[in-house]
Formats: sequence, structure tokens, C-alpha cells
Amino acid sequence: MLSLRLGIEKPLIAAILVSFFLALVDINQRGFSALTREEAVEISRNTWDVQEVFNWGYRVRYNLKVKYWDTTYIATVKRNHPGSEWEKNLPDDHGVWEVHWYITAPEHYIVHYIDEFTGRIVFGSSFAISDRVSHGKLVLAQSSECCWRRS
Repeated sequence: MLSLRLGIEKPLIAAILVSFFLALVDINQRGFSALTREEAVEISRNTWDVQEVFNWGYRVRYNLKVKYWDTTYIATVKRNHPGSEWEKNLPDDHGVWEVHWYITAPEHYIVHYIDEFTGRIVFGSSFAISDRVSHGKLVLAQSSECCWRRS
């Protein structure tokens, strides 16, 4: 009875070890070091546009919205918005973090899309909210420089 149990355990242990080894090889090939939500927020917080608004000397208040876009969601966005910045810049094989800053006093709206593996901002926008109201709607004036191009 003991020899029969050992005969079953050896292949089971071998299968577990092979599975573990294959998982390690896959992780190393992909360079698996996905960003956490907190890391994505720090990358965005350290950009020139967010820092510039925070350093204006006002008592800055902000709301932060962070959302993870997986490959399925990215494929849907690309399909629904052909020719857009999303289609051109978002990766096909992994996700991104979308980080929105709603900053009051001064009023700004900043969004960054951060690659989950490289930590690079693939694209983003920065808007100053105008005091003028046009037909009951706030007027957004996009900044002339993009947040990921300035060093």
C-alpha cells in the first residue's frame, strides 16, 4: 500500500514543479512588474502639470479618480473610438491606469493614462476650467503643452 502511494505522489510533485517553473518562465518573459494603484497615482502626481498646479500657492483641494483599464475594456474603447488618441496610444496586450485629477482653486482637470508595466504615461490631457460660462456650460480650455512631453 505504501509503494502505491509513493508512485502517485512522485508524478504529482513533478507536475507541481513543472507548473511552477512554467509560470516563472512566463513571468520573466513578460517582465511582470505591474504597477499598483498607488504607484500609478505617484507617477501622475510627480508630473509637471500636477506639480505646477499644486505649487501655485493656493489652498489646493482635489478629488482623485483612478480606474484600471484591462485589455477587454481597452479593446472596447478602441473599437468605439476609431482614429482617436485612445486607439493610437493604448496598448493591445496589457492594461493601463487612468488617473483623473479634479483640482479646485485653481480649477484644473488633468488626466493621465499610465502603462501598467512600463510606468510611462502613454498620453494625457490637462484642462484649465474657464470662469466663463457659455450657454449654461463651463468652457474648457486645453493647455498648449501636453503633460507627457515636457521634461
